[in-house]
Amino acid sequence: MRIIILPFILAAFSICAQPLPFSTGQIDSMKHELAKKISDSMRVMTLYDIASGLTLVNTEQSLQYGKEGAALAKKVNFPVGEIKCLEGVSFVYALTGAWEKGIKTIFYCLDLSKKYAPKESVRLGNIMSLLYLKLGDDVGSLEWAKKSYHDPLFKDTDAVNQWAALHQISAQYLRLNKLDSALLYAKKTLDYCKKSYPTGFGHAYLISGLIASKQGKVDEAVSFIRKSIEVYKKINWEYAVYEGLDELANVYYGQNQLDSTQKYAQIALAGALKMKNYIVIKSSAKILESVYEKKNPLKAYQMLKISSAANDTITSLVKIKQVNLLELKEKQRIESLHLAQLESRNKLRLNTILGILMSVCIIALILYRNKRQKQMSNQVLEKTLSNLKSTQAQLIQSEKLASLGELTAGIAHEIQNPLNFVNNFAEVSAEMIGEMKEELKAGNTTEAIEIADDLEINLTKINHHGQRAASIVKGMLEHSRASTGVKEPTDINALADEYLRLAYHGLRAKDNNFNATLETHFDPDLPKVSVIPQDVGRVILNLINNAFYAVAERSRSTVNEKAKQGIEGYAPTITVSTRKLENGIEISVKDNGNGIPEAIKDKIFQPFFTTKPTGQGTGLGLSLAYDIIKAHGGTLDVTSTPKESTVFVLSIPI
Repeated sequence: MRIIILPFILAAFSICAQPLPFSTGQIDSMKHELAKKISDSMRVMTLYDIASGLTLVNTEQSLQYGKEGAALAKKVNFPVGEIKCLEGVSFVYALTGAWEKGIKTIFYCLDLSKKYAPKESVRLGNIMSLLYLKLGDDVGSLEWAKKSYHDPLFKDTDAVNQWAALHQISAQYLRLNKLDSALLYAKKTLDYCKKSYPTGFGHAYLISGLIASKQGKVDEAVSFIRKSIEVYKKINWEYAVYEGLDELANVYYGQNQLDSTQKYAQIALAGALKMKNYIVIKSSAKILESVYEKKNPLKAYQMLKISSAANDTITSLVKIKQVNLLELKEKQRIESLHLAQLESRNKLRLNTILGILMSVCIIALILYRNKRQKQMSNQVLEKTLSNLKSTQAQLIQSEKLASLGELTAGIAHEIQNPLNFVNNFAEVSAEMIGEMKEELKAGNTTEAIEIADDLEINLTKINHHGQRAASIVKGMLEHSRASTGVKEPTDINALADEYLRLAYHGLRAKDNNFNATLETHFDPDLPKVSVIPQDVGRVILNLINNAFYAVAERSRSTVNEKAKQGIEGYAPTITVSTRKLENGIEISVKDNGNGIPEAIKDKIFQPFFTTKPTGQGTGLGLSLAYDIIKAHGGTLDVTSTPKESTVFVLSIPI
């Protein structure tokens, strides 16, 4: 009686996340996904799925897709995807005999999983158990399976890997002929299948049957093995079916039930030859040789040849495994020596570092003493800095008050018009009331009613112009009050239009000889934007005031030039435009003034930089405007052509 616990069967069911290979249609569908524009992480996981689906179908392609997925995951810094792809790669190494590569890959994944995917340690331990089993190291395989089972994150991993650890422990104890331990974990495996993983019943029944057979419990062994075969048939897993049939033939042979023995051994042999399962070929052929020995010597000889050939193949594979295992252990020994040397070097480095630290501590004490001496000086510097910040704050407030002062003249001019209308209509209305009284005394009610109608119209106009005056006052108060810092939906077109007119009238109030053409190009589809209206209003006002200053300066210089050369005069023009962008809005203020020289264009947003004469500007206007727009998540840019024009463009995201 021998134990058949093949690494291939263990791996196919207990390690792979996909227990059965994908269909060709499924593989093609996943390959089609790779041709689409998908995210890097989705591409990595698709490559992983394809590699998993090809594991038991085409190991070469599975390895190719797994390596490609791992490389991409590492490139895009997706460690979880890299771990999963490399798990599949190491599993293929286990199946194809590249055990050393597989073990190195698993150790790399274990280091990576500690930081990025701790739950993967259980699955990695299961694959390592498989690799050691393939190498013929049953003790090493058992240790890794138990390590997975006792992992603190064992209960947090998925059902496949929990079942795999339990199943491999029971299988390895059986291979080591420790039946009590094997039976204990076989029962745990069956209980787990009932509770969480019914797909695993096939292997659980088979292991239980083999244990019962070893214990001489024939009926129990037959029952378990038959159950396992039924499970394998339901999921169409032929490899495991023939494995179970061979075990069943062995049990019947032990009971001298030769008809049943021959029946199941023949089926198992035929299937094993098709699938090149040399252990089952050897076992089934040897049983049939014994059955045919007396009744059909020719067939017995044929079975002997088949059994011997399979045995030679198995012996050759075992020798290769033993050599590989010895090589691996030698390499691990060399690596351990290297690690010991490295540890010794690290200790030396640590001692050196400690010595340096001691020196640093002495130097630090000296520096601390010097620091204490400098603290008094620092306090003086801090006081000076505090005074400087206070002065800076006063200058900023001065800039804000200056912009408010520039508005005052414009507001006065704007408010004068509606007040004139109110006064005029009020005087006319008073006269009309006198006329209406006279008509009523004379009994001319028709005339009185007509006068009353005209009076009603006058009152309506008085109300209209009164509201206009109130609106202007409200706008002035909005501008002058401190910013609340609260964003609210704002009509940018209305804001820009109002500040353009107020700034123009303010300049006209200072210089009634100044005239300019005002052009507006407002996008009618411009949505309301969530901004702090007082702050954005100050930015627009500052840009418009700068534009008026520029055209006024050029206008004065042009007048002088005209007087000297008799050339045609220059027409100052200010253009304010708005337009909707894909993800925001844009406001531009253009003037046809003297422009900004290239030498100072990079300096205009610096605090306190100004080209205006002393006393006419603090140099904080554009600096504050830049900070306000930046705080709104927007940008403020300038383009200028000397002697032609300047355009300030501010954009604000929606």
